Amino acid sequence: MKPSVRPYPQTTTVRSPAAPARAPTRGRRIRIRFWAPHEVASLWHEAFAVCRQRAGRPLGDGERVLAILDSFLATWSVRAGPAWQRCYRIFERDGWRCRVPGCTARRNLQVHHVRFRSRGGSDDDTNLAVLCATHHLQGIHRDHVRCHALPDGLLAWEFSPDRVDGPLVTRVEDVVWSAARAAVAADAVQAAEQAEADTGWSAARCP
Repeated sequence: MKPSVRPYPQTTTVRSPAAPARAPTRGRRIRIRFWAPHEVASLWHEAFAVCRQRAGRPLGDGERVLAILDSFLATWSVRAGPAWQRCYRIFERDGWRCRVPGCTARRNLQVHHVRFRSRGGSDDDTNLAVLCATHHLQGIHRDHVRCHALPDGLLAWEFSPDRVDGPLVTRVEDVVWSAARAAVAADAVQAAEQAEADTGWSAARCP
């Protein structure tokens, strides 16, 4: 098999009626040709070059195609390993979208630990939620957004939290905010206790 990729042309190739296609026979070399946009064709040729470089020896076009397919399956197959299986399961459960209220992102999704692993959070499904990269990295991990686990797999959200004035906006998935206050308070107490344990001193509290 010898694939041939060319940048997408303005014209298309047609087979002459005088030369009907013949059924391939075992052992016959078949040349496959298809048109592609210039960017795709460039990427294809670059992938071929990488395959040959990694192998350290000349490769036939068929061998390079198989190497590309093997790499794709190893990277994206949900059976590749337990970590990816867990992520795929969480993506499926959350509908392949960001869980932050009001966000409709379905791209650049990541799995977030509701209770941080540094605070004792586990890898259990109940402690995992799908977030878009922006809300995960720029929101949660910069403390602009907080989320707290509630019963039945729901999450309580705080936006622009402030230690003095409290969060600017609070929302809960499908339930009123008052139902989440106990969970939020418990998280705050645990976070304070963890901070004291990390620093080795207790902050003074006003009566």
